[in-house]
Amino acid sequence: MSSEYFDTGNDPRIIFAINIISKTIKMIKSRKVGIIKRERIDEVLDDLLKLLNRVRYSYLPKQELIKQDYFKELKEKARSQYSFLMNNFDELKKISENMAKWLRFVLRNIISLQERLLDYSDEPVSAVERCFVNILSVVRHPKMDKLWIALVSDGSEKFEIITNSPELKTGDILLLAFLPPKEFGGITSEGMFLGPDGIRRGKPEDIGKSPELHPEEKKKILAEIFHYLKQH
Repeated sequence: MSSEYFDTGNDPRIIFAINIISKTIKMIKSRKVGIIKRERIDEVLDDLLKLLNRVRYSYLPKQELIKQDYFKELKEKARSQYSFLMNNFDELKKISENMAKWLRFVLRNIISLQERLLDYSDEPVSAVERCFVNILSVVRHPKMDKLWIALVSDGSEKFEIITNSPELKTGDILLLAFLPPKEFGGITSEGMFLGPDGIRRGKPEDIGKSPELHPEEKKKILAEIFHYLKQH
């Protein structure tokens, strides 16, 4: 058994997850999103928040932490809710695209927490997922000049990314950070392309893989998530 101390109370990945869940609960209470309230998703989020706080104040080494029943319950609840969400994703998007994508981001963030605890560096940028994705299509934004909508795949799911990079084309393999969804002209972006000089290209075998980041890439991520890393 490892005796390595791990400061779960101040780990940015855990604090970030707690803060984005708290924000989502507030969003649900302030909006008319029938299917969410009907299915009591807010109650599930409350449960996830309680479990995350147990994780935060456990102060267990990583390998011991992921073996705890409450950590396993956290993952199972998030996966179960994610399955429900994706089964109703199109319906929810018609009501609120931003809310649907926010829920997807939050639940994926919890599901990936174990991987990011074990495989990512203990830095604030590890609060969010990153990987190479395949560009499936690129179209101009219908309402905003100099912006494009890229449909991308991480090998298992598809996401919409708003970008100002005009050089993107179908078939490109690019590095993406999954960030708190942000609306641009009525369309919600689910991430940001990374690269020390704009975008970083990869190969088909890189899809789904999470490389080490350059300093400039870290700065880009931190600028987008800094607010959610604050202690409360």
